[in-house]
Amino acid sequence: QPDCTIAFLGGSTTECRAVAEPLRFPARVASRLADAGLRVNALNSGTSGNTLHDSINNLFNHIIDDQPDIAVLMHACNDIGVLRMTGDYSSRSGNFIGWKALTRSSLMELSRHSWLVALGRQTVREHYRFVPVPPQELKAMPDTGQGEELQALFEQRLRAFIVMCEEFDIVPVIMTQPTSGRFNELTPVWANQHAQARFNDVIRRVGREKGVMVIDLVEHLARDVP
Repeated sequence: QPDCTIAFLGGSTTECRAVAEPLRFPARVASRLADAGLRVNALNSGTSGNTLHDSINNLFNHIIDDQPDIAVLMHACNDIGVLRMTGDYSSRSGNFIGWKALTRSSLMELSRHSWLVALGRQTVREHYRFVPVPPQELKAMPDTGQGEELQALFEQRLRAFIVMCEEFDIVPVIMTQPTSGRFNELTPVWANQHAQARFNDVIRRVGREKGVMVIDLVEHLARDVP
């Protein structure tokens, strides 16, 4: 019987799988609001690799059934990667499963039931781990041409997310997504500071135009975090 239910949508930086569950930021929101006397259910719907397109699907097909009062969205990096590699969001629709994907998903399922399989899979992953470097052709998004077209695809879906929330009596909140500019084994190969700054500008502008709350996490980190 919460006072409020908040759904969080995004990719790996919302899912926070590498962080202990009580310290993941959606959980921290709930605990800090509890300290202020508000009972909040925080639903972490972030999934590693998800794009804004995927989160819209999740909202429409699943999250509205949880009847959240607020939906907090943070996307940019994964959308940049998908759009720059394929030119659109068509890859986020259903696709035929090849033998590689089938083998990987089968091993993942077996890992849940056999510690020997899990140990072997983890050993292989550790052996082949590497620090990704962005491909040369993805380093700089152009200011005109395709860059603007890709930003327009992202903006269309951002506006669709806001309208969909409002139609289901959900208050939309959108966040800018920071990037450190440093690469490690968890960093997507398509991470790009310049492109991400442009997508974050889209988030700010759409928020102003639609009268939607924008949590500018990028500005907060730059201004308030040493």
